[in-house]
Amino acid sequence: MKYETLTPKGPLERRVRPLLKVHFVAVGRGCKSWDAECAEEDLTEKWVFKQIRESKALMSRNLEFVIEGDEGTIFAGIHSVGKIRIEAA
Repeated sequence: MKYETLTPKGPLERRVRPLLKVHFVAVGRGCKSWDAECAEEDLTEKWVFKQIRESKALMSRNLEFVIEGDEGTIFAGIHSVGKIRIEAA
């Protein structure tokens, strides 16, 4: 899925921003899983933290991510507490 935005260059020139689908897999004690979509340039560590907070899957504040390619692991301290998978929407 793609969406269009108007650019400052003019109302007739449109730029297509590709969307990414982020899969959160087995996060937290409840092993909660969900999907979220965002634009490629919006995918930041802050955005991932916000998604985890809004889902209420983890209450930990000491979160870290290790991402290799399109897959990653969520850590709370030294413990693995979930997985992330990123793909084009």
